[in-house]
Amino acid sequence: MDAVDWGVLSRAMEHYQRAGYTAVEMPWFVPVETQMLTCPREEWIMKVDGHGGLVGSSEQSFIAADLAGTLGKGRFVACTPCFRNEPYYDNLHRVGFMKVELYRNDDVSQAALNEVIADASNCMVSLSGIVPDIEKTPEGFDLTIGGVEVGSYGIRSVKGISWIYGTGIAEPRFSIAVRLRREAMGG
Repeated sequence: MDAVDWGVLSRAMEHYQRAGYTAVEMPWFVPVETQMLTCPREEWIMKVDGHGGLVGSSEQSFIAADLAGTLGKGRFVACTPCFRNEPYYDNLHRVGFMKVELYRNDDVSQAALNEVIADASNCMVSLSGIVPDIEKTPEGFDLTIGGVEVGSYGIRSVKGISWIYGTGIAEPRFSIAVRLRREAMGG
């Protein structure tokens, strides 16, 4: 099984900070009610008595902070583990992985979403030399490399707040997609 490339995560965090995102430390546990705002099924949440649930993505941590009024407005980046209690697992779908997450709540428009997608694409190109494809989804957009989804992006609004969410880098999925693409291209 492929391992997390910590150097990729570190370089991604540096990339986004240079691009104007503010790096913040986010909690790994949030209330289950907050998780249900982005998780389609409660049984997929990994609950820990007295702590809520382990985040499925730091988007949930950002939402909790935004709802509590402790985040402020801006373009933010954080790196947290992601925990998933889903129906199946393989090398691309895991119980736990690491993810750099982008969260923007200062300008929640299609133009700002396009900027977030461009920032993520630029980061992926700088890390791999591969330009990801952009695909429209029912929720927003995905970036893919060799047919493997390496990031999801969109706009959400709940409970009086609106934000743009996006994958900065997810490991080891990003490194796996890059390796598979290079193997397919004969390199």
